[in-house]
Amino acid sequence: MKVSMDPYTYVARFQSGEWTIWDYLSHCDAMDLDGAHIPDCDYLYPHERYTTRKPREEWKFKPYPVEEVQKIKDYCERRSWEKILSGWGGPNATKRTEDCLYLTRTDLEIANTLGARVLRIVPDGLQDDPRRYKIEWAVRNLKRAAELAESYGIVLGLETHPVIPYGSDIIEIIDRVDSECLKATIDTGNIYSNVDPHMSPTRVVELLAPRTVATHIRDLDYYPGEDRPYFCVPCGEGFVDLPTIAQTLKDAHYGGTMALEFLDLVGRPQGAVRDEAIEKCIVYLRKL
Repeated sequence: MKVSMDPYTYVARFQSGEWTIWDYLSHCDAMDLDGAHIPDCDYLYPHERYTTRKPREEWKFKPYPVEEVQKIKDYCERRSWEKILSGWGGPNATKRTEDCLYLTRTDLEIANTLGARVLRIVPDGLQDDPRRYKIEWAVRNLKRAAELAESYGIVLGLETHPVIPYGSDIIEIIDRVDSECLKATIDTGNIYSNVDPHMSPTRVVELLAPRTVATHIRDLDYYPGEDRPYFCVPCGEGFVDLPTIAQTLKDAHYGGTMALEFLDLVGRPQGAVRDEAIEKCIVYLRKL
């Protein structure tokens, strides 16, 4: 499989100020990857705690300037990389309807300048909001978002994300919106750590594969007694069935990359140990 990188793998380096977008792109280039997911802002993701139920002027979302996006585009295209804009992007789950598409519209402008045909988004909302409330909100507003995306010729890739925890919920949302401009981003870590009571992880991937336009690939192990019991491990060393996932995507004629999103390691070591684990992941994924 072709392999790319999601910037959330290096979120700590972005947020600490150690890395800029150019450090990230140079690092991807040095690893000879087939693509890079591009963050939509220099703060790295307008997370829901910065947006939901707050006035827009309090948001910490600072999108890259147009000139910077154009430079990023040129850099990626010289390397023939797959370009996917990685944004929060989902309609804002508040009662402030005038703001609900603000991030989507902004990210579509960035994606258009970048020349990315896919914008990865997540279902917006708070973790403790009622599940059906979040699904109904997502269906209602993603219909509007998909219409907006169509005007740009861009496809929204809705991530399987713990904000709306189950793969069957994401499938329901995509089916009900019923637009060629709303598809799926398969996140293997989220599918396997938020087990759907209605279907197995393998079945979720089977149903989503024909509608998949982007991926986040992680392998996991389970450590009971931890606050966060699921940890990333080098691909091939955990319980996520990556060979079956890769074959399912191939059978569905998925033409994109497997984008590594390596979030953690047991004991949270940094530096060379973590970088070695990431290298192992890339080598493993290329062989699938």
